[in-house]
Amino acid sequence: MKKILLPSALFIAIVFVVFFIGIAFKKENSNNDAIRPSGSFIEGLRIAHREGGTLRWSLSSKSALLSEDEEFAYLREVKVTLPDRDIEVSGERGTYDMESKDLSMKGDIKAWTKDYVIKTESIKLQAGHELLTEDTVVLEGKRLKIQGKGLKATHDKWILKDVTAEFF
Repeated sequence: MKKILLPSALFIAIVFVVFFIGIAFKKENSNNDAIRPSGSFIEGLRIAHREGGTLRWSLSSKSALLSEDEEFAYLREVKVTLPDRDIEVSGERGTYDMESKDLSMKGDIKAWTKDYVIKTESIKLQAGHELLTEDTVVLEGKRLKIQGKGLKATHDKWILKDVTAEFF
């Protein structure tokens, strides 16, 4: 009886271990089910968006990995230039939507204008028209520092919430 129980118990234990490892693996990768990398890899990506012959924005990235359906590009070391607003934005990583032309960036975001540096942890550029974030934003200039929660920036106005300002 003991000889039969030992192999049966060992078999049941192996089945449980394999089952739980499978569940853990599936759970770990479930966030990536909607957007799977295709294996297509681009090094040195550059995208320029023009409207009416005028350059509205350009995007460059050290590398990009395309989703399986090729609707998204996952970017690394991203830089966006908005020449009509004289703004340059950089970040560690981003996701570019090929259809809508929206760009979401995350990780140590910095934006430069001629007078200010803006810092946040994430930002979304909606088709080159609006900069949006819900994160804390710090705007620093030569004689001021402004901190707020969230940002909505269009061509002619910047909106921050819960603002504190320091003048030097």
